[in-house]
Amino acid sequence: DPETPESAADRTPDAFRYLLLIVALAAGLRLCGLSTESLWLDEGHTYFEITQDWSAAFQDKTQGPIFILLEKLFCQLFGVSEWTLRFLPACFGIAAIPALFVLTRRLFDQRVALIAALLAATNPTWIHYSQDARPSSLLVLAVVLPCWALLRWLEQPGRGNACR
Repeated sequence: DPETPESAADRTPDAFRYLLLIVALAAGLRLCGLSTESLWLDEGHTYFEITQDWSAAFQDKTQGPIFILLEKLFCQLFGVSEWTLRFLPACFGIAAIPALFVLTRRLFDQRVALIAALLAATNPTWIHYSQDARPSSLLVLAVVLPCWALLRWLEQPGRGNACR
């Protein structure tokens, strides 16, 4: 296996522990107070969409069907409330932190990746949008992961290697 920026020498157990702490911090900041405020206007649109028929998700031009279908499924399993509407976007925001770490480590190095993950975990704007019952945090995750896969493919083009 040729050396890549993501070689085994660049991965230390300490970095993994730091990343776990950063993800725990991100989770705490995003999950704390999910139901303290009422839904605002745009979140009300999400509520309206998930209370419609399943086929209505494919007609929503503002949020896209994937987000609405995931929210609808989650709320059918756990009930509809401010907390449940905001929980799934918060999980997407939390998942974006290690995804950003992996992408940044591939582009730069482990130290820069940890700093990027910490900045993203504590960024007030990112926290706010992760606590919003809207697809913003899913969009961030849906941008970071393909960028990482594209970098892997560009480094070692070939069939089926983008997700190894």
